[in-house]
Amino acid sequence: MFNKNKQKELNKIVANDFRRLNQVLNSHGINLAPFLAEQNLELNKIVNLQLPLQASQFHHVVKQVLKSCDIPGLGLKTGRLLELTDYGILGYALLSSKNLRKATEIGSKYRIMTSELIDLSLHIQGNSAISRFKEARPLHWGQPYMIEESLSITWKLIKSLLQLSNNIKPIKIRLAFSKPSYSQLFDDMFQCPVIYEANANEIYFPVSWIDRPIPTADETAAKVCSQQCDLISAQMLNQGSVVDQVRRILMASPMQSRFHINGMADKLNLSPRTFRQRLYDAGTSYKEVINEVRMQMAIEYLQTTQFSVQEVAYLLGYDYSPNFFRAFKKSVGITPSEYRHKIEQEYAERSA
Repeated sequence: MFNKNKQKELNKIVANDFRRLNQVLNSHGINLAPFLAEQNLELNKIVNLQLPLQASQFHHVVKQVLKSCDIPGLGLKTGRLLELTDYGILGYALLSSKNLRKATEIGSKYRIMTSELIDLSLHIQGNSAISRFKEARPLHWGQPYMIEESLSITWKLIKSLLQLSNNIKPIKIRLAFSKPSYSQLFDDMFQCPVIYEANANEIYFPVSWIDRPIPTADETAAKVCSQQCDLISAQMLNQGSVVDQVRRILMASPMQSRFHINGMADKLNLSPRTFRQRLYDAGTSYKEVINEVRMQMAIEYLQTTQFSVQEVAYLLGYDYSPNFFRAFKKSVGITPSEYRHKIEQEYAERSA
């Protein structure tokens, strides 16, 4: 059973997600209630923390809203409404962090408490620090909602943690999708150069910021909050869906994609029949989950390592490289070699 206090912390985060979504929908004259009803949810019970909530419920509602309503930049609009206290104990862990570098580590470590759909990382390039975020698995939501929300939230958190004035702007933003019809929203919100169709989703800011002390830093509070986050995230990992558990196992060790379905079922302490049924109930299959994780990690390897294409294929559990080539082209539209060449060209153009 999930400890009641820990479930309450999770409820706070998801309830605040719904609160921000409702605020944006109201501003567009749209009623959230019908979308909640599909999940047997009621807004009053959500905001009063009277229901056990999961992030997956919120994501389902967002997908339905995007499918049914035309709200340009929905993720940007919900993200900018976030306050650090919306994250409960995790928010206090961020506020009590030593500096932005440590806060980023905490946010990444405990991302299961906010959303497993986005991976966040911090990088250094010359005089710039780069917050990079990518979908943990391919999402097909019509709008790049999670990327836009993560961008908006990341900038809001940076400004809040460092207590920056409103006139401070990022150096630039790079986005891995085409320029949307509502691009003016990006210009108005960030007031910096925004580059579309890049090879990553990134926000650039001065490198000096990452080790600047956070004014609210408190070593004792940070330790206590992190301990609580450890307990909450550990229990959440154990109660995740079978699909999430398989993804975590494969992401931690891609070679395990060689596992026969019976081997993975055994690793999850399930019978093969029960394992297949749970995947079917989740609308997927073992093969689909393996392919999804493999393609995600293939892109990561091709972007960030010097491994040959054949080595990448081996690391991802392919016994026969041409099978990897075909799977990659089917998923991405070009071969692994063509993809790497494209990335290298883009990097050369940026460095010129």
